[in-house]
Amino acid sequence: MRGQRCLQGIKEHFRRSLLILHATNTEVVETSAALEEGLIEMEVKVDGMTCGHCTSRVEDALVALPGVRSATASLETGIVTVTATAADQLQAAAVQLPAVVRAIEGLGFAAEPHFPQEEVPDSS
Repeated sequence: MRGQRCLQGIKEHFRRSLLILHATNTEVVETSAALEEGLIEMEVKVDGMTCGHCTSRVEDALVALPGVRSATASLETGIVTVTATAADQLQAAAVQLPAVVRAIEGLGFAAEPHFPQEEVPDSS
């Protein structure tokens, strides 16, 4: 009984942490259609893509992942935008983002989650 309460407390703490992380570090661009379909958009910064073949390899590898609807790699910015299905968007971000990063790294590229920062107005 005590172990179950501890586990439940840990799960609740993790859920709250994800909510805070999601609210402060990500910019989620969602349309009403995307919300209805239960889609989530993630970005990953990829180093080492040097040509169209590289971007195609990354996109093809990501669309092969379960739940990934689309992947668009920009050679210019090095950012890959991934759209995935999610019944629970926070769970999807917590589970799918690491899988996306691992898939890209498996191709030999360096990858890390990319969280666009909102521009901060200059205070001067």
